[in-house]
Amino acid sequence: MLKKKYVDKDVTAIHSLNYFTEKLKTWYKASNNFYYKMFLDQVSYATAKANCQEKKANLASVGVRDSSMRNHLISLASGENVWIGLNDIEHEGNFIWEDGVVSTADNTPWINPPDDYEGNEDCVHLTETSLNDYDCSKLLPYICEKFV
Repeated sequence: MLKKKYVDKDVTAIHSLNYFTEKLKTWYKASNNFYYKMFLDQVSYATAKANCQEKKANLASVGVRDSSMRNHLISLASGENVWIGLNDIEHEGNFIWEDGVVSTADNTPWINPPDDYEGNEDCVHLTETSLNDYDCSKLLPYICEKFV
């Protein structure tokens, strides 16, 4: 009886792994060992963040901080402006990445500093060339990132 219990657990674990592997087939595995996926539905920042979290992921953060990886993400976005995991919602001017890392000049590739246009730009999107602060309620596609 004890042996069957272990066999059942092994079979369940294998089925779970196969299901998980099937789900990841639609994600891009990057050289940094994170998986990325572009979602084309146009949503607000909050919805993009929640959608990524439903997939056990975050809005892209780690990859955006790395210049070579960022170029891959720009390519993945195919010219679209996309939500990424960076915002200053909590404290104006203090940008925090979705993975909890504090934004600094060394890890955040602004071409122009965020301007908080009309006092209403607390979220960040990736453009073809850089990052830009933007109104969180605007609708954009987004990139999720997960580490497995």
